Amino acid sequence: MAKDFNLIKEKWEEILLHTREINEMPDVTYDLWIAPLELYDSIGDQLIILVKMKQFLSMIRKRYTDTLKISILEITGIYTEILFTDEDGLKELYPKKNQEEQPGLEEALKNANLNSRYTFDSFVVGSSNALAHAACVAAAEMPGEQYNPLYIYGGAGLGKTHLMQSVAHYILQQNKNAKIRYVTSETFINEFVDSIRNKNNISPAEFRRKYRELDVLLIDDIQFLIGKEGTQEEFFHTFNALYDNRKQIIIASDKPPKKIDNIEERLLSRFEVGLTVDIQLPDVETRMAILRKKEELEGYNIDNEVIKYIADN
Repeated sequence: MAKDFNLIKEKWEEILLHTREINEMPDVTYDLWIAPLELYDSIGDQLIILVKMKQFLSMIRKRYTDTLKISILEITGIYTEILFTDEDGLKELYPKKNQEEQPGLEEALKNANLNSRYTFDSFVVGSSNALAHAACVAAAEMPGEQYNPLYIYGGAGLGKTHLMQSVAHYILQQNKNAKIRYVTSETFINEFVDSIRNKNNISPAEFRRKYRELDVLLIDDIQFLIGKEGTQEEFFHTFNALYDNRKQIIIASDKPPKKIDNIEERLLSRFEVGLTVDIQLPDVETRMAILRKKEELEGYNIDNEVIKYIADN
């Protein structure tokens, strides 16, 4: 299979494009579901194909197994079986490899200042947040290439931080050496002030290096930069350094850019260069799904009527 695998790998992009033609897919469907498929390995006469977004795994298996096999056969002349899997499936297939990689990944997650629960797998998608979720998935798949900067706004507790950190988790799963940092604007302000005072052994130059050499910057509650002229100046230059080097920037706020009072016009223009998406209040069905997800994660067993009562109120 090694020779066949190398040929399939060489033709992989052509195979995926042919799959799009067979299924008559619109660009958005192809970009979200098919283009990210990774030809990972082969075991026996079976190709291992990694689906990077776990929530799409079942759907992709159901819809595209047969047409992908046809595409491989028509492009390469090779008949092969296909196993679609996600990261959890890879851990079962390659347990030794996972044991070797996990320590480095855990350290990377810690350094990025991430909450271990905030992943795409634990995020509940509904009509109120579907656009924001899709934008974050796209940013995670191609950081710095699509939707940069990505600006997410909405009320407190609607999932902005969860989505931002999901992007970081996903990127680190693919590359544990990626330099990522999640920070609130308050922390950014405090660290900047400390650097000016040379407090905590951080100089202004070290502060700039810390943020301007990142691959991904996630900054939450950007509205609190209001009135902080020195910090706005510093963030403006940090933004430019990252953007010019095609590094991903994701910003969250409780309001859209134009509704933030007393923020510099040049910062405002930077925020609006990319994509701005909002998260609305969830409907009853989404609230119930969120409660079910929390029940699952916490290991609780709650009666349906109780779930419905909480969601309704």
